[in-house]
Amino acid sequence: MKKLYIGIDPSFTDTAIVAIDGDGVVIHELHVTSKPNKNESSAARIVEYSSRLQKLFEHIFPNTGDYPYDISVAIEEPMGFHAGNGAKMGQVYAAASIAIFYGLGPFEDIGVIKPTTLKKFITGKGNAKKSTIIKEVYKRWGFNTDNDNTADAYGIARWLIYIDQTD
Repeated sequence: MKKLYIGIDPSFTDTAIVAIDGDGVVIHELHVTSKPNKNESSAARIVEYSSRLQKLFEHIFPNTGDYPYDISVAIEEPMGFHAGNGAKMGQVYAAASIAIFYGLGPFEDIGVIKPTTLKKFITGKGNAKKSTIIKEVYKRWGFNTDNDNTADAYGIARWLIYIDQTD
């Protein structure tokens, strides 16, 4: 069975999802921005975000049961944990997990990659600027985007291939 590698750069306001096959060919690419209602409770935001992601997954991966791929998923951890950030990431992670499960079906686990690890994987340096990441993703793999979140999501998917090949 073929493998599908899905990289997710999540956020309540700016989410990018890139799915590639084992050769790095983009199967699906999606970048969505939104403005959450700050007056909503955390639980309401989780439900709304999860529902939105689930619909996105159902849209880009229809008829999952017939999908000829084994799925591997990873998500980027937020940069610089501070008060409240860990809780927000937990909410995003939970929402993404729910959306992936209901949108794609069962999967083993979601991998998590730290931003510094992702930057080092893409550029060779753990402190690269967003513009450098966009350039390096194009230079290394020929993937062209002007959005840093989409470049990150593609890099995450490529990292999953790397992990698979080194296991």
